[in-house]
Amino acid sequence: LNVGPRPAGRNPSLRRDELGRPSVTLQPGNVEAIEGYDEDSKGYVEDALTTFNTMHSAVEQIIAAREASKTNPTWNEAEQCIQVSLLADRVTTATAKAIDNTLAALQKRIAHVEGELRKPMDGTLVTPVAVEVRQYARELSMPKRNELVMGLIEKGDAKTLGALLTAPGFLSGLSDAQITAYTEMHNRKAQPLLSKRLAVMKAAHQKLADAGS
Repeated sequence: LNVGPRPAGRNPSLRRDELGRPSVTLQPGNVEAIEGYDEDSKGYVEDALTTFNTMHSAVEQIIAAREASKTNPTWNEAEQCIQVSLLADRVTTATAKAIDNTLAALQKRIAHVEGELRKPMDGTLVTPVAVEVRQYARELSMPKRNELVMGLIEKGDAKTLGALLTAPGFLSGLSDAQITAYTEMHNRKAQPLLSKRLAVMKAAHQKLADAGS
């Protein structure tokens, strides 16, 4: 039968678009460039820096092995690819474990700091006129009540805030969800270093998760 011309010959090389160097997304500088990263927050994400170095070194090791394999006179191209693939499997398995361990450690620290920032206010700081404060807030419209609380948070008036946020919400017209949210906002305002550390840890966790994938 006339089946037409033979198909064109394929490129015999098994290699396509070889990576020449590790991606910039694996550079430790990605952590150091996070807004708020400084000497204070460095210790909280130091393991992320180490893991970025590990990822970067792993890719360098695989690239170096690939190039070395090309100089082995006893291996054809298929054998070179097989041997480098075996090395890559071992290296990436170990690196993936390091990534998972670091992400878990970061998440644990993040959860701890978030818990600290959600702690209820100290009820002993409540002003002597707490009853009047709660009654005043309860009689306001919701927008005005929210404006009052936000203003107290901005001023750092812990005593007046305590009157509203350490008592049952129905006494001041606030919901439980509002009390929780406003308490965290006050704690973040009162503890800026803790808030900054949390932001840096969250950013490092996200960058590591993205790069590690």
